[in-house]
Amino acid sequence: MSNNSDSPVVLITGANSYRAHTLLFVLLCSLVGCVGLALAKRLVADFDGHITLVLGCRNPARATQARDAVLLASDATPASPSSSSSSSSSSLRGRPVVELLQIDVASPQSILQASREFQARFKRLDLLYLNAGVMPVNGINWGNFIASPTVLARRFVTGEGFLKQSNFDTADGLAGVFASNVLGHFMLAQELLPVLSKQPSAKIVWTSSDAANPRSLVLSDIQHRKGVDPYGASKAAIDLASLGINRKLARQSAGVNAGVTSFVTCPGLVTTQMTESFLHPIVWTLLIPILFLLRSILHNLTTVPFNGAEALVWLSHQSSASLPPQTEQPIKFKSRFTITGRRYVEFEKLKLDGSQADQMFDQLQTLATTFKQGRPASANKA
Repeated sequence: MSNNSDSPVVLITGANSYRAHTLLFVLLCSLVGCVGLALAKRLVADFDGHITLVLGCRNPARATQARDAVLLASDATPASPSSSSSSSSSSLRGRPVVELLQIDVASPQSILQASREFQARFKRLDLLYLNAGVMPVNGINWGNFIASPTVLARRFVTGEGFLKQSNFDTADGLAGVFASNVLGHFMLAQELLPVLSKQPSAKIVWTSSDAANPRSLVLSDIQHRKGVDPYGASKAAIDLASLGINRKLARQSAGVNAGVTSFVTCPGLVTTQMTESFLHPIVWTLLIPILFLLRSILHNLTTVPFNGAEALVWLSHQSSASLPPQTEQPIKFKSRFTITGRRYVEFEKLKLDGSQADQMFDQLQTLATTFKQGRPASANKA
């Protein structure tokens, strides 16, 4: 059964395929992809194939592999009993439509081109998952593993103090982590608002992190050129940007972009390509038993992408009206996994300043306008 125009359309960035380095790693971790790819597979299963997925990826070859993996998983998944109804047609499993959209979230021009292409190809967008991201690491602070149990537990949740991070400049003169994790996604969300607003309860869903560090984010240096925690700063910027978007939408005239809401999520600690940048897969394999034991007290140790996607999938089934308002004290929806194998979503009320969220929105909008107008890269060394 092919999807029809009533099927939801979902765009996911960072849904690349993933090749594990060791068979043992696959067997122990059930690691079949990044969070974006696991999210795509879970959405296909939850919607019984009646869905159009658009995988936004930078690498065409890996994007094709990801599409094949999603379709293969769909063929192997039986129809969900919960989908059955009195109508026999509604209980039949559909064949998902899986499309590819080439996009480099670190490149504003790629964002603009991909946005135009998406709106030319699709007439609706129900869910926009802003999931792609980078975290360059050039070492580990092994000495920080020696600490009190309380401090060590907090570090396992946030990663703060464990990693020696690095940064880079993009071809456009932007700080790379900021461009990839924050600005590119902000621009994509803004450019796709016209098609998002056609749906009564469209959602923008950011992948934030427990590592979001407000202490690392300085509004006079939102690109974090002067700091040593670009990843933590970028995730804190995401939290503020999401709130800024919601506040901006709430101030617009009635009917303009009505129904669009931005949310932030956290997948927990997941072993993906990003975590491989600082620990070899074999090391992660050896850590699995330790992580399993720690999970008795630290439910953020989701470990594998399937578990990490829990909050992102959960949001796809909620109407925005049924959730707490996201304009004043927003919620970060966190994927959690217990030692007994129970997945659940934790709600964390974020203590964010509305005026700072507005400042973040304005600065991001200014940068976005700069690139839309084709100004030189030197103007972006802020």
